[in-house]
Amino acid sequence: MQAYLDSVPFVTARPTVQAALEEAVRRASGAGRIIVEVKCDGRVLSEAELEFPSDHPGRYAEVHCLSANPRAMVRDVLLDAREALEGLGSAQADAARAIQTGDLTRARSLLEGVVSTWQAVVAALSRGCALVGLDLDTLHAKAGEPSAAELARALAQRLRSVSAALVREEWSALADEVELDLGEQAARWGALLGRVVDDLGKGSA
Repeated sequence: MQAYLDSVPFVTARPTVQAALEEAVRRASGAGRIIVEVKCDGRVLSEAELEFPSDHPGRYAEVHCLSANPRAMVRDVLLDAREALEGLGSAQADAARAIQTGDLTRARSLLEGVVSTWQAVVAALSRGCALVGLDLDTLHAKAGEPSAAELARALAQRLRSVSAALVREEWSALADEVELDLGEQAARWGALLGRVVDDLGKGSA
């Protein structure tokens, strides 16, 4: 079995996927990188297979491991999150207008999308920061501003309020919540993501 890391062949202790992955992780870590994909004879391994890689020899002829700079990878993810966040402002305003004009079916659809997008943005920041070792409790858009952890807790409370109001169909309260409160949240989160993206860009070469 031949193993490769970023197309460069290397020797493994045993001719197994587990041994190849262990050596690839060791080499990648030494270069400040992480393994992001493993292919065995052209097939990408699933997360379950990576969690418990096979240690049986002779199953594959080739194992290809792909690595990436974690800071650059997280930066790309957060750039996408910031782009999604920029679209939230118009979606929230559209939802508020739909409520005000009585188009409640459209309002519900827009609000469900808003909540889903917010959840994805928070997950991207939380997982990304964990990957590169940034502490949400000490991460701020600027001095004097709430930390990322504080913003996440405040946002979670807002989203629970929106979801509960949707269930109860409290439309008048929802209009104000979405247009004003979530609008303020979007501005704060945009500044926070911008700060993190800029910081990651300084060390992602």
